[in-house]
Amino acid sequence: SDVCSSDLALGTQGIRTAPIPAYSATVSKSALGASRQPILSIRPGQLFNGRLFLSEAILRFMSAAATATKPVRFELVLNGTLNNSANFATAGTGSTMLFDTSATSITGGQTKLAFTLAKDGTFNSALPQLGEIFLTRFDTFSIVATPAASNTDIDASISWFEDL
Repeated sequence: SDVCSSDLALGTQGIRTAPIPAYSATVSKSALGASRQPILSIRPGQLFNGRLFLSEAILRFMSAAATATKPVRFELVLNGTLNNSANFATAGTGSTMLFDTSATSITGGQTKLAFTLAKDGTFNSALPQLGEIFLTRFDTFSIVATPAASNTDIDASISWFEDL
């Protein structure tokens, strides 16, 4: 979907009247072990249509759900380092963002929010309520889960606006 804005376009390029494209990435993971692991990560691509690209994204919404025998701790981590199994793919036609669901560990970064879900819980948030989170070409944003027990199922999604 598109959102029209007459406000400052993500705060960098002046007044914007054209639609700002909105995109999302979603993942379902089953039978996770009881260890801290990235579930879904997004970052701006370095190239778009073969050119160096300086796009920005503003996160707008995220959700997480767990089906487990014990609670699951979630973190929203900015600029954590994903292990080498991370494999970023395009988030969709026309999107400058990339997403990854294959990384198995993450270190460092800044935890923007942490919360715990009951063994069968859901969390939805309009991210601007947490403060605006902008992603520039060097940023990575991850939803990270730490199940208290093995055999946990997780669903997660992130949506964002892109300033092209």
